[in-house]
Amino acid sequence: PPVKGPDIVDQTRQDWELHTTHSRLAACRRLLQLGTDNIGDGIGLKTTAGNDLTISGNQCHRNGRRGIASSAGIAFKSHSFTGNECSLNQFDGLLFNGQQDDLTVIGNRAWNNGQSPTATANGADTGIAFGGYFEGLLVSGNRCHDNQIVKSQGYGIGALSGTYTDCRIGDNNLTGNRVKGLNIAAGP
Repeated sequence: PPVKGPDIVDQTRQDWELHTTHSRLAACRRLLQLGTDNIGDGIGLKTTAGNDLTISGNQCHRNGRRGIASSAGIAFKSHSFTGNECSLNQFDGLLFNGQQDDLTVIGNRAWNNGQSPTATANGADTGIAFGGYFEGLLVSGNRCHDNQIVKSQGYGIGALSGTYTDCRIGDNNLTGNRVKGLNIAAGP
């Protein structure tokens, strides 16, 4: 069964939203089979979601915004996103913004995202998108593609804005996107 606890708020705008000021979330370290057919994001981690979280094995499809959105208003540390599947979302499959240190994004699948007509105009049509301040970022083993006749996902992976220090993006499968597989538009 899905994990629930005092630090998880189930909302009508998205399937799950995590808020906490604790550095450790024992009951919330892994979320299972969540995030489909919502009017907002499938899974949202907001400004005070804490450190050392693992978001793994989720199905986030056909959401009104993004499959998974991790928005750090204060620095997040040591979050791991592994084995999630995000497809057919109105905007990006997975979005990471704000300040996030030692973020690991490994083995996720993001395909056919950017379904909204406004996604391309707003630059929100990427399989896995980053925008913010990242130190120690590792992005590897992900599969980001578009297999539709009329492609909607512009980029497989995009570092669209912000500053990146000691970051590694490699060994990802980024074929068949509308524009290109990898978009590095941000500074060092």
